[in-house]
Amino acid sequence: MRRRVRMCYWKRWRYRRTKVRELTKLGTFLHAAISVGLSRKSPWRLSAPWPPSRA
Repeated sequence: MRRRVRMCYWKRWRYRRTKVRELTKLGTFLHAAISVGLSRKSPWRLSAPWPPSRA
């Protein structure tokens, strides 16, 4: 369930710059936010518990 909610947020953010900005607002380190925000993987794969969920 939590993964599905994270995926919905990820889809809502749409653009790479927005993803990086929102992840850093949530407390993720900048380097991790950039590497995840610029990734080309699907929202479901990126919603697995790694940097976005650590925030």
